[in-house]
Formats: sequence, structure tokens, C-alpha cells
Amino acid sequence: MPPSDGAVRGRRVYGEAESKLAQADHALARARDDLSLDARDLNLPVASADLDVIERALGEYRVAVIELANALRQHKAALAELGDQTLREADARESLGAAIEDHREKQTLLRAATETVATLQATVGKQVSELLSDIEATQQAQQNMSAR
Repeated sequence: MPPSDGAVRGRRVYGEAESKLAQADHALARARDDLSLDARDLNLPVASADLDVIERALGEYRVAVIELANALRQHKAALAELGDQTLREADARESLGAAIEDHREKQTLLRAATETVATLQATVGKQVSELLSDIEATQQAQQNMSAR
């Protein structure tokens, strides 16, 4: 019995499928070889589980880099604030120095004024006291004369 058209067509489809399977197997083998070469060039493992470990490590690395960037931003802000505080401290020290110098000048002026007052009281005060005594004596004499 001659083979039927369906059987011939089935064998042909089967042969085509076998041919496509062989081509796919050959393409898969080439892809695996390429993957192995690439993995070797990049010093990476070929196994999927090992790649997952590396992927997790890269994820942790990304998180660490983000945390480092945040820490650097905070550090930069702290350095800026420290710079501002240092300037304010320098200004305050300068103001303090000026205030101390002003106080010393005023103390010198006060001592000079105190000495002047003491000198005036010793000289003019004595003379005023004598004049007041003379005026009082004159008034007393006038009263005595008027009373006579």
C-alpha cells in the first residue's frame, strides 16, 4: 500500500520540525558558547544562581552608594555651617577685642577725669571753701553792724 498523502505530509512536517529543532539546538549551543566567552571576558559566572548572587550584591552596592551620596550631602551642609559658625566666631572675637580696647580707653579717661576732679577739689575746693568762709564772715559782720 502506498503511503497516503497525510502520511507523506506528516513525515515532511516532522522532518521540517526535526530540522528546526537541530537549528535551534545549534543556535542555543552558539549562544551558550558566546555567553561563556562573555562571562569569561567579564570575569562573571555562567550559572544563573551565581549571577543572582552578583545581582543582589550590585543592588546592595547601589543602596550603599545612595547612602554614601546622602552622607556626603549632609557632610557638605555641615561643613558649610561650620564655615559660617567660624566666621561668626571670628566676628565675635573681633567685636570682643574692640570692646575690650574701648573699655581700656574709657578706663584711662575715667582715671584721668578722677585725677582732675581730685586736683580741682584739692585746689578749687579749698579756694571755694575759703571764699564761702569769707562770705559767711562778711555776712556775719554785716549782720553785726546792722544790729548795732
